[in-house]
Amino acid sequence: MAFEGKFAQFQCMMPMFQELPDSARVWVYQANRFLTDAEATEVLKMAGDFLSGWTSHEKPMHGACALEENRLLVIVLNEEEHAASGCGIDKSVGFVRKLGERFSIDWFNRLEVLYQGPDGSFSTHRWGTLRKALEEGTLHPNGKVFRNQVQTLGELRTSWKVSPAELA
Repeated sequence: MAFEGKFAQFQCMMPMFQELPDSARVWVYQANRFLTDAEATEVLKMAGDFLSGWTSHEKPMHGACALEENRLLVIVLNEEEHAASGCGIDKSVGFVRKLGERFSIDWFNRLEVLYQGPDGSFSTHRWGTLRKALEEGTLHPNGKVFRNQVQTLGELRTSWKVSPAELA
């Protein structure tokens, strides 16, 4: 399934998702609520500012970001020029924490998964309840679950949104 997020394009040095290789590293953060359009715009502006100055050991990191469905923040790093280190990753995590504080959002709950029904509606479920929800009909098998553990842009492009049966 194609990636359709709102792209942050605030600095000319920040590459577009389409220009990044499938091997680019990905981090997906799921908010505990939907952002308003005004909040989403501000998040993308702040992300653009962060990415334009993102460094690791004083070397620039070349990344991009997007916000999908006003709920999923995607940060992508092209490691062909400079690989991520603990220092650079810590800076990105610190940035996401700062977003959380600014907007009163928890971006770090990895126990919940976002589900999109065939009708476009959204709901959040605990990982351990997916199978039961499918069996009970709470989740439709033709819906999509966002598999936020993707590691690369190639995975994001091809297997980020999957059938709930694939994860149950």
